[in-house]
Amino acid sequence: IAAGEAVSLPRKGWVMVAGGPAGANQFVAVVSERPRDFSEAGLVAVDPFAEFPLDSAATIAAANQGGQSPFLGKPVCPAGGTACPDAYGAAVFTIVETN
Repeated sequence: IAAGEAVSLPRKGWVMVAGGPAGANQFVAVVSERPRDFSEAGLVAVDPFAEFPLDSAATIAAANQGGQSPFLGKPVCPAGGTACPDAYGAAVFTIVETN
């Protein structure tokens, strides 16, 4: 992905199986020059993506008002004082599960 390019989400080949309950599943894709650390938001690996803990997301968001959202992560910077930009792009999409 390059700056200014359009990206279609979800991509072909991404297999997602409805796991219920019925409702809207919210997704966010974050693209960054550097890998990002989402540990402050409690990101948990779940194949094929990762997810934030729904039961604590509101508490995490409330504790971080006024600053950058922990749900955007922080850049993982190399040691040694090398410049480490925090530029990122984000997109959201929804998949609705029905009964």
